[in-house]
Amino acid sequence: MSHEGSKEVRRNKLTLLSIKHEMFTMDENDTIKSMIARLQTILNSLRSLGTVISQYDINDKVLITLPFKWREQEASFKEPKDM
Repeated sequence: MSHEGSKEVRRNKLTLLSIKHEMFTMDENDTIKSMIARLQTILNSLRSLGTVISQYDINDKVLITLPFKWREQEASFKEPKDM
C-alpha cells in the first residue's frame, strides 16, 4: 500500500511542479538573479522526479518571463550575432 502511496505522492509533486513551471513569472521586485534562482529550484525539483527541461526551453522561459522593460533586449538574445 505504501508503494502505491509513494507513486501517487510523486505524481502529485510532479503535477504541482509542472504547474509552477508553466505559471512561473518574474515578481515585480525580483532581480534577474533571484528570478533565475527561483526557476532553478523548480527545475532541480522536476529533474529529481525524472523530468528534464531542455536548455532551449529554459532559455525561452526566462525570456518570456522578463518584464516589458527587458523585452527590447530580448531580440539580441535570440538573434545570432554577425561576425
